[in-house]
Amino acid sequence: MAAVDQRVVTTPELAHAREALVEMLLGFWGDADDEGALAAAVLWEPGSPAAIAANLTVVGYSHASGLQELCASAVGATKFDVRKREVMIVELPAASAVRVHALRRSSPRDDHSDLLIDVVEHWIPVPGTADVLVLKASTPCLEVADELGIAFDDIAGTLAFRPTPSEGI
Repeated sequence: MAAVDQRVVTTPELAHAREALVEMLLGFWGDADDEGALAAAVLWEPGSPAAIAANLTVVGYSHASGLQELCASAVGATKFDVRKREVMIVELPAASAVRVHALRRSSPRDDHSDLLIDVVEHWIPVPGTADVLVLKASTPCLEVADELGIAFDDIAGTLAFRPTPSEGI
């Protein structure tokens, strides 16, 4: 809340939206915590005619299969998906990864009151382990989703795995 209050000081036109911003941010952090996120970040910028919002969450899980199996499991739609997912293998500096692009509803019901969310995920196998790191980026701002997708790809391209001190000895 202190960060929002400081932002309101520097951008007074946000004062009327303070409570909504705090609620949105707390909701995002709660979702990230529920997913066991290793890291999470939010972008929210006022704009015209609407604000630009984006979320980035990093989660990890175990997956003993290889890249092709990851790719096959990424194709499966969820009850939130609006259309067929775009799934491809991409080369990142850290490792080969599975890139998933999806358009999802904010809730499983299809009553046309849901928010549509553009999602880009990078499923990155951690070298030498059965673990997968997933960078999950999303935005409800469909008019800038392609540009944000490029930014999310660039962020995934900055990931690097470094050996722990015990591995280097």
